[in-house]
Amino acid sequence: MLILERNKNQALRINDNIVVYYLGINRWGNVKLGIDAPQDIRVDRLEIHIKLKINPLLKKEKKEKTTNKEISKTTITYKKTKLLLIK
Repeated sequence: MLILERNKNQALRINDNIVVYYLGINRWGNVKLGIDAPQDIRVDRLEIHIKLKINPLLKKEKKEKTTNKEISKTTITYKKTKLLLIK
């Protein structure tokens, strides 16, 4: 992991086509970033990215199950991170 310090309105470049701007921190400590990337590159927050990857797996599992009312536990490994899903 590369860790950089940036001042307000400074930026960093990823490859030749992505620029990330540091816009500041609000009073609650949330960091504001601006991302300039080509339209064909999808930019998501990590939690949204994980949901988009896991939801198809959950739907597939749901179709395979019958009307079993027991609690089911599923472990999914996503980018070296094990996620335990309990329904």
